Amino acid sequence: MTPVVLSPEAAAYVRQRGGALTLRRSPRHGCCGGTVGVPVAEAVAPADTGGFVQRALDAPGGPVRLFFASDLDAPAAGPVRVGLDRVLGLAALYVEGADARL
Repeated sequence: MTPVVLSPEAAAYVRQRGGALTLRRSPRHGCCGGTVGVPVAEAVAPADTGGFVQRALDAPGGPVRLFFASDLDAPAAGPVRVGLDRVLGLAALYVEGADARL
């Protein structure tokens, strides 16, 4: 299984929203055709857990429920990192290190 590391801020954000983290692909379409799956992190459990591997993830401050899309799981040189960006009072999770696996 691909290792996943959460920053302390991301872990706190996920716990504030119920303690579930979903990592999956999100399709992005080009203007002239073509599609790419961009890795996204969401602080929510998926509506349909089919196609996801579920496990407890050790995170700063305590464990988090991780739902990892099966199509993201691949051998890797390093972990997938999830962090939190904050701008003007808004917060969003981001993913680093998963793009090479798509």
